[in-house]
Amino acid sequence: MYIELLIFIGVFLLSFYLSQLIRIKIRNSLTADFSRHLLFFLPFLIPSIIIGEPSFSHQITDEIWLGYGIAILASFVGIMLQFKDFNVYLSKDIYYIIQPINLRRLIISCWTLIGSAFVEELFYRDFLPGLVPSWPVAAQILMCSILFTLAHFLQPSTKKTFTIKTYMIIFSLSLFWAISIELTGSIIPAILGHLIYNSPNLVITCLCYYLPRKYNSNYSI
Repeated sequence: MYIELLIFIGVFLLSFYLSQLIRIKIRNSLTADFSRHLLFFLPFLIPSIIIGEPSFSHQITDEIWLGYGIAILASFVGIMLQFKDFNVYLSKDIYYIIQPINLRRLIISCWTLIGSAFVEELFYRDFLPGLVPSWPVAAQILMCSILFTLAHFLQPSTKKTFTIKTYMIIFSLSLFWAISIELTGSIIPAILGHLIYNSPNLVITCLCYYLPRKYNSNYSI
């Protein structure tokens, strides 16, 4: 069990370190920006695909609907708990005064928000639990959720904006998404839940590109 724990923690730290190394070393040009965000997921994606055994299929049973329901409902609850963080962007007045994001940032942000839902679920909800098969399922879910939350805490981009409340929400969501996988035998409901949770930021990003240009003639669409 101790060897499994060392491997479990070691793989997480190595993957996280490599992703940060990519973030730090690849920069200072337009091509580098796209390459950095494209390669950022590779340390998590490669072991998940080569070593992991993600399942994207399942049989239609009562547990399937329960699993999807848990993943989707938990994500909507998480969004509602953070509603006031998004509320300012629901007023069109804000778009008269903010500077629009450029096309490069739009593409990179959308790629990150969508790609993270797939890659993080493969890594934290499928691959990492497979490294500790002798552990009880509850222990696998708990430890993977802790590492999932820790990774967001260690990320410079999220560390600046996340609050204790945010970390509590993503930890709880991690638990529910993992439970949905146990109920369905598929990773799809967890990915769907993750995409739903990321969707407000995805919509806001698109609005920050389009609406300031629509309302301010100084910017072109």
